[in-house]
Amino acid sequence: MDNQSLLMSIENLYEVFAKYPLKKIHHSPLGQRGEFVASLYKTPLRELTAEEMDYYSYKAMSTIGDTEDFKHFLPRIFEIIAQDYLIGEVSVLSNLTQKLKYGEWVNWNKTEISSIENFFMEWIRFFLDYKTDSDLNPLYWVDDVVKDITPYLKILLENVTTEKIIELKHFMIDYYLQGYPATMFEAEFKTKTNLAFDWLISPPTVLMLETLFNEDRNFEQLPELTQLLELIYNLQKQK
Repeated sequence: MDNQSLLMSIENLYEVFAKYPLKKIHHSPLGQRGEFVASLYKTPLRELTAEEMDYYSYKAMSTIGDTEDFKHFLPRIFEIIAQDYLIGEVSVLSNLTQKLKYGEWVNWNKTEISSIENFFMEWIRFFLDYKTDSDLNPLYWVDDVVKDITPYLKILLENVTTEKIIELKHFMIDYYLQGYPATMFEAEFKTKTNLAFDWLISPPTVLMLETLFNEDRNFEQLPELTQLLELIYNLQKQK
């Protein structure tokens, strides 16, 4: 992993959450949880494996530990996720969405929230620069755990490329317009959709997309950009 900004965001997570040292972890006596918890004390945080963190994230705050324990391990979990994305894997992610919601991360203190949001930003930028599989786009995962995806959508228009416009089309049309993720309630999805569409038809976004279409032949011939503009004009008529 050689993206300096992403590495810095991970180091910041370790610094911010260092105030939650490993303490006595309460756990259910069922199964092998006691043996697993004992193993967590034997390994430095930065050396815990993806398999260990995957198992922990599945049990976190429900049958193993509390929110402070979760915060202790969170930097390592995010670090593993970022490393996995370089090789096109998604270990640890499967349970993390619900655990962040369960732990009510959006109500944590501002410094903690900011450090996580900064990681999300750099993680998405990293993916767009080094992606190995478009189906792994972290934008969809981040959308499931944040209240408003629009700050992250803006990344798609940084140093814009045809690939980023294609990703934007997939997200706005294939996902928000035509899709419905099973992980979200209908009301939640509708609220997020409205915020995303409001951003899409905002003057700065429209100006940038129209300028690409009118002034750059590569973008003028890109069907995904045409589809985005058609969506914009339809949405504008509905306002």
